[in-house]
Amino acid sequence: MERASCRGRRGLASLGISGIAALVTGALLGGCLDQLGSLPPGQGPSSSSSSTSGSGGDGTGGVGGVGGTGSVGGMGGVGGTGGVEVGGMGGVGGMGGVGGMGGGGPIAIKEWEATAPPAGIVPVYTLPSDWLKIQCGTGDRTSQVGPHSLKRPYLADAARPRNVGPGWGLSVESVRKNKIRNSDSWSAIVGGGWSVPAAAMAHLPAQLDPAGGIAASEFTSAGSQQSYYASPPAGYATAWLKGVGDSGPFSNFVVGDAKWNWVTVDDGANWKRYEVGASSGYFLLETRVGPEGMPPAISAQTKTLAYGAQQETLGNDKGPKYPSSYIPTQATERTRDADVLSVIAPPVVAPGGYFHVRIRFAPNYATSENAENEHDLLYINGDNRLYFRLTDGKIVFRINKIELDSAALTWTREQVIEVEAIHSATEQWLRVSGGGTFSGPAQPPVPTNNPFYVLGNTSGAQECADLRYLGFFEPN
Repeated sequence: MERASCRGRRGLASLGISGIAALVTGALLGGCLDQLGSLPPGQGPSSSSSSTSGSGGDGTGGVGGVGGTGSVGGMGGVGGTGGVEVGGMGGVGGMGGVGGMGGGGPIAIKEWEATAPPAGIVPVYTLPSDWLKIQCGTGDRTSQVGPHSLKRPYLADAARPRNVGPGWGLSVESVRKNKIRNSDSWSAIVGGGWSVPAAAMAHLPAQLDPAGGIAASEFTSAGSQQSYYASPPAGYATAWLKGVGDSGPFSNFVVGDAKWNWVTVDDGANWKRYEVGASSGYFLLETRVGPEGMPPAISAQTKTLAYGAQQETLGNDKGPKYPSSYIPTQATERTRDADVLSVIAPPVVAPGGYFHVRIRFAPNYATSENAENEHDLLYINGDNRLYFRLTDGKIVFRINKIELDSAALTWTREQVIEVEAIHSATEQWLRVSGGGTFSGPAQPPVPTNNPFYVLGNTSGAQECADLRYLGFFEPN
């Protein structure tokens, strides 16, 4: 949703990038992002404890933001005077105090924040058409909207909400390809990419699937049997699977031949997307014993529902290290184009060629799972951009070829990272959650005659991530 303009302090809260601090971040961001209440330059840190509110140094100027809620499981969130900080290790977190007097902040020009999407069979975000636009020429796309829920079909250029558990975001994905044919049903159609083994499980098509259709297949094993199998090229293997019954194991999802890479299908209550990972070989369900006795055979009769087979590669057919959204196929393999997210009103968000931007995003990849060396966060041109340099884990703010680098980060999948950058007539300034604050001399204004790109460049996203928040403020 687009948010009304509001005032707040210039900096982000000094939040760490650990998983616990990410929970604190989620609690703090319920109000206006401006009100995170980071400490103004020269203000000392507030005192902290595991369960009580602390007080910070005195600021100057207007009213500060509201203190955040303490974190869960041993970290107390502390509301300082004019700032918010993460408490030290201790007991259950307490409520943060109310922020005191602090410095006034800039006025928001444009803001958008991901929230729960409008209800619908296929929920879609409506982006503010006067300044923010997403494009992808591929139709019949999907998006995961819960730990056990998949939605489809998304039309070309649809703004897809995504939530795999940690929270809602706008899905902005790189180009990917599914190498498995007839991926929905695992059916052994002639020429369809699936074959029937000698010790085949019984196959029953047209079953309810996690996307609300009837394209799944049920495989019944009498013990030590195999499902229909595919033999795609190497890629990143995933599938939507569900056991039938009260207790498992129901089967093992396997990719391999002489050596198996496998994961056990153990949930009989919910559909889940299971990952085998980067693998090659036969793609199937097994209840036979694996090589060298692992996994052990499943000798009892079991049933497993199967849907959404994906052996995924990048657009250049190289193997990724993490999965993207499910790409349905029929008689041929299929490529999903990259999402291109752009700010189509640069003169509005960057008056006179200067800007102040805040971006909150959640990479779908963890440290070292990237395929590309760089992931643009805000791309204007090659000389002017804000990007994630994945070779060393640093956020880099580049203006007129002059760069400010954050400290190196490590992160997990879906972990929120917050970045704030200012390019004004008086300074170049960068702050990254868990990565420090840095400043440099002023640089010339940037061009505003072409769109700015978010979580990618002119060709689209280099890696997959969810946009949680995007805001532009007066650059003074």
